Amino acid sequence: MTKQEAYQEWREYYLPELQVRSEAGGLLDKPARRESWNSYTDWLCRDKRITERQYNTWGHPRGLETVSATPRALILAAMAAERERW
Repeated sequence: MTKQEAYQEWREYYLPELQVRSEAGGLLDKPARRESWNSYTDWLCRDKRITERQYNTWGHPRGLETVSATPRALILAAMAAERERW
């Protein structure tokens, strides 16, 4: 897996939930984004999807603190969060 592939996966599956839970007020939660990326790459390494070298040398991707999830992904994440409240 390349860093770009990992970043795309993070944006598709992890960022929407983070935006619904931590950024609902419209303000970017930069520390939460960095922590999410770090946790995600840790999981990738433990799951053997990336090497230890990749894990140790990858920094935060450009745009990590400014990018938005796709509208579709945000809607799905919001729906999932709403279901959890019921």
